[in-house]
Amino acid sequence: MEGSCRAWWTGSDTMAIGDRRRLLRLLPYLARDRRRLLLTLLLLIPVAFAAAVQPLLVGQAIAVLRRSSGVAGESVLPWLAGLDTAAALRILVLLLLAAVLTRLGLQGIQSYNVQAIGQRLTARIRDDLFHHALALSLRFHDRTPVGKLLTRLTSDVDALAEVFGSGAVGVLADLVTLVVIAGTMLLIEWRLGLLLLASQLPVVLGILWLQRRYRRANYRVREELSQLNADLQENLQGLEVVQMFRREAINSQRFAQTTAAYKRAVNGTILFDSAISAFIEWVALTAVALVLGLGAGWSPPVPWVWARSPRSSSIPSASSTRCVSWLSASPRSRAG
Repeated sequence: MEGSCRAWWTGSDTMAIGDRRRLLRLLPYLARDRRRLLLTLLLLIPVAFAAAVQPLLVGQAIAVLRRSSGVAGESVLPWLAGLDTAAALRILVLLLLAAVLTRLGLQGIQSYNVQAIGQRLTARIRDDLFHHALALSLRFHDRTPVGKLLTRLTSDVDALAEVFGSGAVGVLADLVTLVVIAGTMLLIEWRLGLLLLASQLPVVLGILWLQRRYRRANYRVREELSQLNADLQENLQGLEVVQMFRREAINSQRFAQTTAAYKRAVNGTILFDSAISAFIEWVALTAVALVLGLGAGWSPPVPWVWARSPRSSSIPSASSTRCVSWLSASPRSRAG
């Protein structure tokens, strides 16, 4: 048991070191868009606060209505206590509308900048890969199928844009939002806040365990896709040779085996994806049950919990591994 745990942590450390090296290799491509990227990161804070204030405003509206009905409940804010019910509700509705519009507007600006950065990053990496491919030796091109090179230049590079579209920036946005909401919950009711935060510990451990295996499955998918494209390109380019030697049936059978291997690899990612989603749902239901069971006599905060599936980060990570490893090939010297 101790050996397996040590192997797991050793593999995790090795993978983390590799991820840091690939990230450092990709950082120079963001140098031209550092202002736009800084603006995107700064917008995370007001977006998180605009999201966290909405349930508080709804709670205050409910408290105002309960006060007008003479029912004891959550206390009303001091600056709303001196207003009548209609005036207090109008102010809360206007504040809620302003919070929603602010969040939507800032998210629109953020999404535009993220997609723009991702597309510019993709274009720069693709240009460098193309020039690097032309500088590689003929021995490299003789030993490497054209289909694999096309996969690196097309699907793998396009997947890198997901790092900013739904990957790194999305994870940072969720992290900032989670910190703001956790602070709000602790200020309202620290016992329920700690209870909900404690429920995130099994989520983190389970996601880390599943993500490592999910990433390996994505590596296999990228390799099988490269082989699939290579077989397709070679058979179409050498169609005259295939027909000349009457190899239609043999090549079709081989291509069917490659397609079956690719399908099995994709099914493996679907299995891990569904397992991760189911695990998050079960933990969320358990947290709700704990809040209802242990916090019946407390004043509970609104439990808003976000959990991002590692799917968005595993696929670009697998693609970045292939692209960076190809960029590391020495021109005129290294093969395959």
